[in-house]
This record gives sequence, structure tokens and C-alpha cells, in this order.
Amino acid sequence: MGSDRKFFEQLNTLKVEDAPGDSIQALSNPVHLQESNKSVLDAIIKVNKAILRDGKHIPGTASIKTGTATESGTRTTIDFGGTDGAPKKGEVWGISAMTIESVAGGSGDATYEVFVVDGSEIQSVVKRAQTTPPVHLNQELEYPHGLEIDENIILQFSATRSSLSSAKIQVYASRLY
Repeated sequence: MGSDRKFFEQLNTLKVEDAPGDSIQALSNPVHLQESNKSVLDAIIKVNKAILRDGKHIPGTASIKTGTATESGTRTTIDFGGTDGAPKKGEVWGISAMTIESVAGGSGDATYEVFVVDGSEIQSVVKRAQTTPPVHLNQELEYPHGLEIDENIILQFSATRSSLSSAKIQVYASRLY
């Protein structure tokens, strides 16, 4: 891409309110980190700041994502809108709160677990056994403070209990990039 002018020309149909993270990322990826590209690198920084892709919560992006496990012990994906439920390319989401909202079927404790999956590895980030919802998963004690996911990570949920028919999780998240 040689100049900031060319970079801006490719974005001229987009508005700040569109928060076009995937478009900016696609245009930014092929830019080499070298002195001759200083003007386009500066333009990328300016555009990212203008649409609030600066690591802070992007206004108007907070939402509650949900997932429902319908079979005991089976992981279900919490959909963030991209490939296989991960965030869209160029997006990063910060997880602020997770709550098990409901559980049906069976009796006694259910074991609730949230995972991050990168395609080849699965990591449990929180696991809690409790009888009745709501179950507030504690960010300070049970899962990493500042949990963030991007296009390479899928957030999944499972609930395990004999005769479980469904369990629903709510995830409060905001776009950071």
C-alpha cells in the first residue's frame, strides 16, 4: 500500500459509526513495518483512534451474548458473530461478567464450565458446581481478570448433571478493538 491517501481512499465509503474493525484490519495487514510506510502507519493509528479501537470499551458495542447447553457435558459455543462463533476478524472482545441464568432437568449440583478454544487447544477458564441459578461466575476469583477473546478464540460453555435438559449462560461483553 504505499501512501496514507490510498489507505483513506479505500475507507471512504465507511463511517465512524460503522466501527469497521474488520475492514481496517484487512487494509492494515499487508502494510510492512518500515520507514517508507510511516505515513500509512500513522493513518492506521489515526483511524483506529477515531473509531475508538484503542483498547478501551467501544461505545455502543456492549451486549449480552448467550449460549444454551442442551446435553449434559457437551460444550456449546457462545456466538460472537465471526467464524465458528469467534469474534469477527480484527475484533477483540472483553468479558466483564458471566452468569448461569437457568438450568432445567435433573436435580442436585450441576457443574458449569467455561472454556477458551483456539482450534487445537482447549482451556478451562472457570468451573463451578452449584445447585440453583443464578450462578454469578466471579471475575476476580474464578476466571482471569481482563479475559479477552479475538478471531482466534472461541468461548464455549458446558453444564453437567444427570438428566440435564438445558442450561443457559449469559456473557456480558464489550468490543475493545
